[in-house]
Amino acid sequence: MCARESFLATPANQICCPSGRVGDVCRNQTADQPCRTNDALCASDVCVAGVCLAAKQPQLAVCESDTDCSNGVCAKANLTATGPQICCPDGTPKLDLSDQVNDVCRNQTVGQPCGLRNSLCASGVCVAGACLASKQLQLAPCESDVSMAFAVGRVILLLPILFAVPMVLPKWLMLTFSATLTTFVATSC
Repeated sequence: MCARESFLATPANQICCPSGRVGDVCRNQTADQPCRTNDALCASDVCVAGVCLAAKQPQLAVCESDTDCSNGVCAKANLTATGPQICCPDGTPKLDLSDQVNDVCRNQTVGQPCGLRNSLCASGVCVAGACLASKQLQLAPCESDVSMAFAVGRVILLLPILFAVPMVLPKWLMLTFSATLTTFVATSC
């Protein structure tokens, strides 16, 4: 197969490609050779920023696709990161954000932005748009548990009634309140 030895060669200077070609350029380009955005041109199968690299990228290095990383995971460093993507730390799976331009590395540390996505945080807890170290204490404000919000609403609505006229309430209403409070206290965010 005849093709240009590299992108730098003129179309008139073609050679017989020992390992095949991609388009009009020979495969197995060495490190530092131009590759535009085509991993298949590089001997390492890694083309980042238009240049072939010697090997797959380590954690936290700049990448353009999963195939560029030794751990196979390339994404935005965090939810608000601008600039290039990185090879995610520890090969953590990324979160596919179909509503975003790029995916995001998971296992975000305390304080990192998470929107309202618990799955971005290493702790699994995202409150007020930031990752927390652990689940919230009981009765603390939370955002992610829909049943908690419903239970809180029921407790708040019943508390004034219970303290004002506890003896007047029917037994079934007291049991409902008791079950709701138990559910509320037993569930943490």
